Amino acid sequence: MQEKCEGSAAKSKKAKMDNLKEEICCLMQSQNGSIGKHQGIDELLFSLIEHRAMIYAFQHTDTEENPFNKYPFFKMWHLAECYFVITVFGKLSSPGKKEKSLRHLWNKCQDGLKADKIISDIEWTQIRDLLSGASFTNVTSPVSRFRNKTIAHNETVLDLRWSDVDQEIKLLSRIWSVFSTWCAFRQAYPFSSGTEMFAGLDSYFSIDELGKLSDKYEHYIGQFEHWCSESLIEGDPATRRPFIKGPHDIAVTINFVEEPSK
Repeated sequence: MQEKCEGSAAKSKKAKMDNLKEEICCLMQSQNGSIGKHQGIDELLFSLIEHRAMIYAFQHTDTEENPFNKYPFFKMWHLAECYFVITVFGKLSSPGKKEKSLRHLWNKCQDGLKADKIISDIEWTQIRDLLSGASFTNVTSPVSRFRNKTIAHNETVLDLRWSDVDQEIKLLSRIWSVFSTWCAFRQAYPFSSGTEMFAGLDSYFSIDELGKLSDKYEHYIGQFEHWCSESLIEGDPATRRPFIKGPHDIAVTINFVEEPSK
């Protein structure tokens, strides 16, 4: 009788955990822009990374002509891109209880993550400390401070370094990857190629310059993938990368069994 009770309890616990993982997956996945629904965490993070990668490419590529200094459209595009990255960062790191953010996910599944030992106990504790209020505040986070005081509330104009932005994006990327590893299979690669991202700009940049822009864009995407698999704790083993890029990432074995002759 006792074994039966223990077996039933174990099944009930597993069912609850499976339901929680399904709920977390729903919060992370894209809602396809449906009115009245939240944006998926995946959609927000991938957009942030892709837009930041474009900015990074222009920052790290020398070009003969600089349309950002000449044409109002390019100046406005650059400003809008910067605001987009900071605004989405705010959505992902928001502490609000009703917010569909990474903090919201953590509050729901931190016990499950610890029980399943997806990451080391030390890294679990560090993520808990990061998401419990110690980080991503006006006091500790240059990005959150800029978002809140310059963009959201127009209290004061602040300077912000992109190195600070990337450092905090690195943290969000790893935290997102832990959730993704826990509740979902590896995803199809979500990013456009560098060639696609800079298509149509041949009137302003040479073929060689477009190739360099593409390389820098894809370099940043590669950095993001590395951040996803790299533990926040030095010396911890890396976890799997979250994306399937192509056939080399999938090993499928099919055994054909000959039918008996009739």
